[in-house]
Amino acid sequence: LWNGSQSVQFIGASNDFICDCLEYEWISLIHSSGPSTVDQIRCNSPAFPGLPPKPKMVSLPLDRVVCSHPCYHDNCDCIERPHNKTYHVQCHQQTDLPDSMPQPHWNYSYKYAIQFRGNHLESLLPKDYLVNVSILDVRGNGIKQVDVIALKMLIGASEIRLDGNNLSTLPREVAEITGFSGNISLYDNPWNCSCQNIWLQQW
Repeated sequence: LWNGSQSVQFIGASNDFICDCLEYEWISLIHSSGPSTVDQIRCNSPAFPGLPPKPKMVSLPLDRVVCSHPCYHDNCDCIERPHNKTYHVQCHQQTDLPDSMPQPHWNYSYKYAIQFRGNHLESLLPKDYLVNVSILDVRGNGIKQVDVIALKMLIGASEIRLDGNNLSTLPREVAEITGFSGNISLYDNPWNCSCQNIWLQQW
């Protein structure tokens, strides 16, 4: 290894390393260090499907260096992916979005990917963290109401999935939201096609 002023020999090939997101910056350093004594260091855990058992740390793809753990009283799975600075939250049997997001290990500018497909939500309400959401997937719930403030907070999202719910209309104010460049999916909802909703066709 090279620390900027002198070379340092690191001998650790006989150790069993846990290669999860807690060691992301250390693994990134090894990737950028070039040929050295760290080439033989192997990852003992976690398991990496599709890779040989105990893969070499220097050849481990950085997007596989994650932390995965139960969260929200074991009703959700949370995955921290420091390589692309995303934090994934996938839940089941929930009636509302959580009030807050877990604190990631690394102090990066994380974007959240919230996957609540097939839960029991009846409304989409504002949450402070929605401004940092990149993907919101709430397909197949029972959502009847979408708060316009929640949609305004999601202006930076790349994907919003609202299909397969019980929406018959949206607040008229959503037509005034500007700056959204992502994709929003609204099909397979029981839309009210009366004159009062004709603006939706134009929107």
